[in-house]
Amino acid sequence: MPRPRKVDLLPEAVRRELDERLRQSGFSGYKALSEWLAGQGYQISHAAIHDYGKKLKAYGEKMRQAREVASVWIGRLGAEPQGQVGQLVNEILRTLAFDLSLTLGEAELDPDDIPAAARTLKDLAVMMEKLERAANLNAEREAEIRRQTAEELAEKAEAAAGGGAIAPEKLRQLIREAYGVE
Repeated sequence: MPRPRKVDLLPEAVRRELDERLRQSGFSGYKALSEWLAGQGYQISHAAIHDYGKKLKAYGEKMRQAREVASVWIGRLGAEPQGQVGQLVNEILRTLAFDLSLTLGEAELDPDDIPAAARTLKDLAVMMEKLERAANLNAEREAEIRRQTAEELAEKAEAAAGGGAIAPEKLRQLIREAYGVE
């Protein structure tokens, strides 16, 4: 495991105050923040605060992007068929799995941590297999629903035509009814 940074060892209340001051300063003024911490009894260099601020800012940016994406998808879900929800969940989990694998790849592992990392990779592989199986099942269900709807529509059109041609307006009406479109 990597050694904890001095900032990580600060008491929770002091670290929250540091986080707030970093945000308020626009992630600048590290020397002043170092001096403020020294006044609180903590000796942390402005370089260490700068590194912590960069990570905090990057984390905040990821959170902002995640909220934006979630907002867009939540807005779309009302107008999309139910199958899209499953596809969205699959895509979110794939993204999380990819991010986790990148994080593991960048980490320097202590020999004692290798068994835990191996279990995490195994769990990740099992999760991806289940996701792919679920995605295939969703696609099969959607195809089956479309096939059944098309068969029902064809039967209704034949019945409405009575052995002859069907009027275009009657066909449009049957299609609207089959697909629940007003």
